[in-house]
Parts: sequence; C-alpha cells; structure tokens
Amino acid sequence: MSCRYVSWTTDPRCITRNASVCAAGPRAWAIDLTIDWHIGAGHWHLRPANGLLTWTTGPKPAAGAGLTMTMTKAQLLRMLADQGIDGITMDGDASLLTRLMSVLDKPDATFPIVTP
Repeated sequence: MSCRYVSWTTDPRCITRNASVCAAGPRAWAIDLTIDWHIGAGHWHLRPANGLLTWTTGPKPAAGAGLTMTMTKAQLLRMLADQGIDGITMDGDASLLTRLMSVLDKPDATFPIVTP
C-alpha cells in the first residue's frame, strides 16, 4: 500500500501537512484509527478526527495506536510515491494503512495555484 502524496521536502511535518489537506471530510468523518510513523527519534501520531487528518508528535508511540510503522525518511518518501513499503516494519494491524489511505483524495497536480 502506498500513499500518493509526495512532498518536495523530507521533513515529516510538511509531509503530514500535505496529506492532512487531502482528507475527504465525508469519508473521513466516521473512521476511527491511530497510526504511528516512527521516523528517526520521533513518533508522528496520525489520526482522522471529525473529517480531518490530525497529527501530533512525541518521543514515544501513541497509547492505543493500532499500527506503528518504523521507517527512514527515504522509506517514507518511497511509500508516499507509490513505490511500496519494502523495509518498513509494521507492528499491529497493517490494514489500518489501507483504511487511512481510503479517506485521502489524490491532489490535483494541474491545479493553478498561481495564475497570471
């Protein structure tokens, strides 16, 4: 499973912000799950809530996380670029990743952010 949301940066804060704006409110409204991304020394706690993808950080896994994914930044970027999850350690229910991705819309790469 991969995410489709590639950022020009390798900073997990920017990557999670990019993904959070892609949450499809109506589909994300009722989903209840927590996924931890363990990257380097930090943990990124991802949780859809009230139609939004929310996230916090911390030095330890989130209590009650259904899935903890341990990976490098390079592995995160490969996952988000639809290049697979090879080498990523999954502890918990891996189907939660599929559920999370199902409530995210693919961004429109042709959207005219700046027009003359």
